[in-house]
Amino acid sequence: MIDHYPTPKNVAGLFGYLLMVSVVSFVVLKLISRFTFQFNDSFIQILAELIAYLLVSKRYLKKKREINQENYFLRTEKIRFTSWALILGLLVLMSIIVTPILNLIPVPDWFIKIMKEVISDDRYSFLSVVVVAPVFEEIIMRGIILDGFLKRYDPKKAILYSSLIFGIIHLNPWQFIDAFIGGVYIGWIYHRTRSIIPCIAIHALNNLIAFSMSLLPEGNILTKNPIVGNWPLYMLFILLAGILFYYGIQKLDKKLEEKPVESGAELGSDPIHFSEE
Repeated sequence: MIDHYPTPKNVAGLFGYLLMVSVVSFVVLKLISRFTFQFNDSFIQILAELIAYLLVSKRYLKKKREINQENYFLRTEKIRFTSWALILGLLVLMSIIVTPILNLIPVPDWFIKIMKEVISDDRYSFLSVVVVAPVFEEIIMRGIILDGFLKRYDPKKAILYSSLIFGIIHLNPWQFIDAFIGGVYIGWIYHRTRSIIPCIAIHALNNLIAFSMSLLPEGNILTKNPIVGNWPLYMLFILLAGILFYYGIQKLDKKLEEKPVESGAELGSDPIHFSEE
């Protein structure tokens, strides 16, 4: 049996390497800024992220190609306009549905303050949150980790495992739920399309909504939808969003072209479907 890359141990090594390169890059850039050029803190942050992401992506994509051969796609030809509309529209509906769950864990003021400091209103923060993070996190999470897991495990386990990892790397319980649920949705999209392009689009739109909300007087990085004062009306709104999401996911399932996904547990296993036969 082919030992597909990455293994859980490889994943731990990947994030350890990413953390190390991020810290070293940030410290070096800080020292350069102190003694030579005067860099903006946001600029240092995004540059350190870029260096770390580029080095990690290059290293682990090379390992992935050496072990698994090339099976990594940036294609979009199978995704039609209506499918794109459903993919992004379902994200908005999912954000509405998930909000009550997120509100079960109150976000402390000190964490909101930290996020406000990290996510400022300058162009570098915008690029970091809306461009750099979606592109490189999807390359790593879906293009490397999930793609390898889909060859090692059956699709449901592969998506759940990668989503758990995606939630854990956010390093706080207030973003874990959002990241985990979002990871399941993005993981299913990757499983069905075998392209990280829609995954990047979903991630970027989600972060754009979060970034925009964080700049509002009453908003923060974790609150995507305002709470309606009239709870019966609000719950009816949530129910309507849930119904639309249910039928939307079935519609999208039918529209996406099927592609068999090899997995270590069951080679040639069928894709996960939500549409009724």
